[in-house]
Formats: sequence, C-alpha cells, structure tokens
Amino acid sequence: IRDSGQKVRDLLCAHPIDAYRSGDNYLKNAANYDVIVRSPGIALATPELSSAADDGISVTSATNIFLANHRGTVIAITGTKGKSCLCILGSICICPNPKSPHLIGP
Repeated sequence: IRDSGQKVRDLLCAHPIDAYRSGDNYLKNAANYDVIVRSPGIALATPELSSAADDGISVTSATNIFLANHRGTVIAITGTKGKSCLCILGSICICPNPKSPHLIGP
C-alpha cells in the first residue's frame, strides 16, 4: 500500500467518484486515475497497480484510509470464523467502560 496520507485524503475529498470499473479489463486504464482504492483480494504486485504506483498514482485501500483518519489505538481482528464473538469479548476485556472501545465493521 503506497500512500494513505494527506494526498489521498485531499484527492478523495476534492473529486467525487466518477467512475467504477469492473469486468475483464477493469485494470486496463489504471494509469488514468489520481487515486486507486484496491480491495484486499487485489494484490499490490499486480502489474497494472505496480506500474501505476511507480508512475506516482496513489494506490491505497479502505483499511489504509480508515487508519490514516483514525486517532488512537486500533486492534484489527481478521480471519474466517469467530470474529464477531472475539471482537465483543475483546472489547469487554480490554476496557470495561463501554464508552471507550468502538466496534467497527461487518
């Protein structure tokens, strides 16, 4: 993930999302964008994304954007099964004051 700082925030705020690409050739015009927000399943090493990043285009993710705009400690829990239960138990164990931890995500 190449850039998640002020440049990405400024670009995302200044320009409404005007294009969404999908299908077989969705990366064909990757070099034509100011910011590319990739999903976790798309490898940064994908030739089109790697080339775009080398050309100075910001390649980031929703997670990076969240972390760049969140102040404080973040504990991320990933995996296939049991995340909801672990998040709830973790928030109770980490801080018994229910106003302090924030559970975010699906």
